[in-house]
Amino acid sequence: KDYAIYFADMLEPTKDIVNEVMDNEIIKTGLGDPEILFAVQEIAGDPDAIERHRHNPKVVNFYSQLGKLMGSKLQLREKEGKQ
Repeated sequence: KDYAIYFADMLEPTKDIVNEVMDNEIIKTGLGDPEILFAVQEIAGDPDAIERHRHNPKVVNFYSQLGKLMGSKLQLREKEGKQ
């Protein structure tokens, strides 16, 4: 089983996920915040860069909310048997 493909498929944005992102004020605000977007871009290019941002409450809160949202979606899809 190719887990990269498995997780990419599970994280593919759906209409429901987009709606939930837009309903989450912290994530929605973060997507328009240059400071958070800079951190996201930096971390996407170098995952170790998260250490440089771990003391920034805005970045930490953004990633926390995003992680909760995506984690709940992964759990739901696994329960539905979409493996």
